[in-house]
Amino acid sequence: MKKVISLILIFSVCVFSFACVIETPQQHYDSLPEGEPTGRFAEISVNCSSVFSHLTDLKAGIKDILPPDGVILAKKKYEIRKGDTLLKFLADALKNEKLLYAVNSGYLVSINNLGEKDCGSTSGWIFFLNGKMPSFGASSYLVKENDVIEWLYSCDIKDVQGLES
Repeated sequence: MKKVISLILIFSVCVFSFACVIETPQQHYDSLPEGEPTGRFAEISVNCSSVFSHLTDLKAGIKDILPPDGVILAKKKYEIRKGDTLLKFLADALKNEKLLYAVNSGYLVSINNLGEKDCGSTSGWIFFLNGKMPSFGASSYLVKENDVIEWLYSCDIKDVQGLES
């Protein structure tokens, strides 16, 4: 009887070993379908405080919709979904906070009704990734765990030069 139980136990272990898939966290992440939560997080914020230094350039009625401190979305961590680009990650965060935004052909046009050219001909939304202003578009970078993403409204590029850490 002991031999039979031992054989059954050995057989069960062998079957179980072949049925289990052992994978690294990266292999697990890579195997997730697009849009699936990853269990990984990144931080994002949205700020338009530079507008207050350019009120004379601001289109009529826009000042009334701005938050008093310029913070549209305070720094907050959100879960990354498989395939999230910077733009998709932003869109999901804004939806989660019930904030309006507009994107056209992979380009961010407005957040909370503050859009490009609302504060001068070169004004619009820019982003920093981990303290740097990247040389690529927001729809071409996949968000990574612990990324820090800052979206800033710029009325003049001089407002953001030197902000890189």
